[in-house]
Amino acid sequence: MSSFEELHPACLFSYFVAVMVLFFLCHHPLTMVLACACALFFLYNIEGRRAFSWCKWMLPVVLFIAVVNPLLNHRGVTRLFKLGNQWITLEAFGYGLTSGLSMAAIILWFACYQKVMTNDKFLYLFGKIAPSSALLITMAWNYIPDLTKKMKEIRDSQKMLKGMEEERGWKQILSRTKDALQTVTVLLGWSLENVVEQADSMKARGYGLRKRTTFHLFRFEQKDIFFSGIVGVIVIFCFVLRGMGCMTMEFYPQIQSGGSKKANILFLVLFLILLGIPGLIQWKEEKAWNSYDLKG
Repeated sequence: MSSFEELHPACLFSYFVAVMVLFFLCHHPLTMVLACACALFFLYNIEGRRAFSWCKWMLPVVLFIAVVNPLLNHRGVTRLFKLGNQWITLEAFGYGLTSGLSMAAIILWFACYQKVMTNDKFLYLFGKIAPSSALLITMAWNYIPDLTKKMKEIRDSQKMLKGMEEERGWKQILSRTKDALQTVTVLLGWSLENVVEQADSMKARGYGLRKRTTFHLFRFEQKDIFFSGIVGVIVIFCFVLRGMGCMTMEFYPQIQSGGSKKANILFLVLFLILLGIPGLIQWKEEKAWNSYDLKG
């Protein structure tokens, strides 16, 4: 477990909330590029080279949005070339590219969130405030991975029952359709049974009762205070600079960037430090383990 993951759940949750709010307030290509780079840096320190597998499908999505937007939206005054009877504008392409990078950044940081904020941390934060909602959200986070794992088991079982026989033509189409229907039927039955079992189990354990006690190992320590102080100061400065108009970009009718040059540079430096904190902490922890030859 890395040092960043060992921080108090309240610190971690507040950090990701602040980062997501800044994403929505700063619709600028430079901030989105920094956000994607820092997220990949953090995932690389956790997963290794597997983190770059995100780029295999994220890059096509970004390029698709960047190309489709100027084909559908022809606003802007900077004409690049003419396609049919419509002009392709630089403003439309820039807006599409920024939107694609924004989507990629949000998805990557949600992946970072899922790696750090485990179910027990989320239930610790919101279990007493809203026990039913916290449990529902926690189950929803695990629902898709569980369904994917169960679907693979069902398909493997179907292949073993069929053996090595190969079907072609319309028989293959009918066979695959039949297998898909059987898979969906089994998944639905398993899901309903699993939900009932979990509900009965949580009820039997007294989940949601006011007098019910819980056990946890989370303590707000000195490192949590230090982390919260640094992140809090950086976030406040970022919000102040953003309120002054820094790192704003208007795409229509012409691309214009707001804020002074020095203020924008200061915002980018603070934004980079804020987003790079998890990756730097993880990298430092990895170096410490390697220095003591404690490789997993």
